[in-house]
Amino acid sequence: MGLFSRRKKKVSQAEVSPEPVAQEADAAPLAKTVGPFDISQVEGDEPLVDFGPIKLPYVQGMQINPLPHQNQLIGLRVILNNAAFELGVFAAPRSGGAWAASAPAMLEGFAQMGWKAQKVSLPEGDAVLATPPEGEEQLPSLTVGVEGPRWLLRVCYLGSAATDEAARRSLDSVLHGIVIDRGSEAKAPGDRLLLTLPAELVEQIAEQNEPEQ
Repeated sequence: MGLFSRRKKKVSQAEVSPEPVAQEADAAPLAKTVGPFDISQVEGDEPLVDFGPIKLPYVQGMQINPLPHQNQLIGLRVILNNAAFELGVFAAPRSGGAWAASAPAMLEGFAQMGWKAQKVSLPEGDAVLATPPEGEEQLPSLTVGVEGPRWLLRVCYLGSAATDEAARRSLDSVLHGIVIDRGSEAKAPGDRLLLTLPAELVEQIAEQNEPEQ
């Protein structure tokens, strides 16, 4: 199972209201919950920062750094309130269990790099905490998994957000508004879903690269 529950969402990603929603007499009550959400669970026209498979809510003060690799966009680093996490999304089987299956490989990978890595239990579920060798300048990380319909979102908290719950919670306004659009393309479980730059950002880059008249 993923680490965060997701049910039908009728309100905007950043909107939280304690007031009950009026329902038709024969309608089921709407569930109040938080994201990340699958695209099929979102209704309404709330604006999102669209990176293709990953769509982020607009949060004041948020900084987004795309993570390229070999001319492909493989993830995002989000910074807010002096805390940061990285996001990457992968194809997963319909049957679920992708996070539980991938965690052992993560632990082994960190061990091969000389890091101290262990599985830890959070209120939301299991996570992988990794600490670099003493004297290295790299940041500790805490990786959690969120599963949806045929996708797995890895959320890797960095630095203080990996070791301090208050710093981690300061990123919830972003995390709880994320929408994942896996698409219908056939992918093998574990394949990374490549991201795309938002159209407005592409336009800005093009304008900056235009020669001056």
